Amino acid sequence: MSSGPVLYKVMIEYLEKQIENGVYANGHKLPSEAALAEMFNASRITSKRALQELELKGVIYRRKGSGSFVTEHHSLKTLKNTHILSNNAKLYENSIDCILPFDALEGKFNKILQIKSTTGILEKHGYHLTLHNSMENEEVEREIISKIVQNNTKGIILYPHYDRANLDLLYEVWRRKIPIAVIDKKIPDIPICSIYSDNTAGAYLLTQELIENGHTKIACLYRRDLNDVFTIRHRFFGYCSSLLDNGMDVNYNYIINDYSRMLDNGVIFESLLGDILDMGITAVIGESDYTALNIIEACFRLGIKVPDELSVVGFDNAYQSETSNPPLTTVDQDFTAMGKLAAEAIIAQLTNKSYETDQIVPVELIRRQSVKKLK
Repeated sequence: MSSGPVLYKVMIEYLEKQIENGVYANGHKLPSEAALAEMFNASRITSKRALQELELKGVIYRRKGSGSFVTEHHSLKTLKNTHILSNNAKLYENSIDCILPFDALEGKFNKILQIKSTTGILEKHGYHLTLHNSMENEEVEREIISKIVQNNTKGIILYPHYDRANLDLLYEVWRRKIPIAVIDKKIPDIPICSIYSDNTAGAYLLTQELIENGHTKIACLYRRDLNDVFTIRHRFFGYCSSLLDNGMDVNYNYIINDYSRMLDNGVIFESLLGDILDMGITAVIGESDYTALNIIEACFRLGIKVPDELSVVGFDNAYQSETSNPPLTTVDQDFTAMGKLAAEAIIAQLTNKSYETDQIVPVELIRRQSVKKLK
């Protein structure tokens, strides 16, 4: 059976090409995980990962028990060429522009735009939401910000790909007193309203859960450099605080930082996992659920049993975490609350009312079956 870190990318490229060529049109159902695995002579975990990545990019959406479907009204070509609405004239005079790193129709981004929270609050005050997709690209994000500022936007709700990107433009937005609220990140050195989860508390809860189950050698995997990314840095702080509060030292050999760079340089994921096991580590905290699911997939390929031989936890409570094998212990972020607070902050700035510049949203530990209780 073929597998490995490359095959899922081949599946993604194949499906994207089929969608772009119209073989699978808007709303059409894609082949199942089992069918894809058979087609490529791969494991079900590999085909599941390919579909998860396509969902993360906003190309498809998945319904439990029904399958995977091409996102309605947003074919791959549309996403690439228009960034949703960025290249079109404004639809409304009183427009609040919302910039998200992925398509807004499914997943956690859909929670940000819940009708009774974000959208409803804005419409109650006579404003309409215009959506933009930066596709996790800092240059696209820059283009969108520049364009909407030129179009005299009434306000900006920004979910940035990276908290240190486009600081010059964001400083101009702040200096011009354009109402703005940032979700999930804190912009450094500029007093912009920032709304984000309590990442420190979330990582603390995960680490505490592992410690209470008898784990003392706990590793962390961070896809990006924790020195550069606000959310990852604060999750690291929570991990360290929990260890220290339990009388344990922070072993920096257990911290794998910026592993995406190592993978790009040819170090395969299984090699990282091999290093972890060689150190006697019994539990791993993934930067996100997707990192944790990658760990579980690598364990499957190596014949390592989760959680019997290695406990794994994530962060985000992506819906795939509930259906993974085993179901993943994780931290749930309240994106609906973030969207609501962002809308309220925009209205407060438009009406010259006071508001909290930093708003931290509580998180919740979700216990599932990916953690083993050691004797």
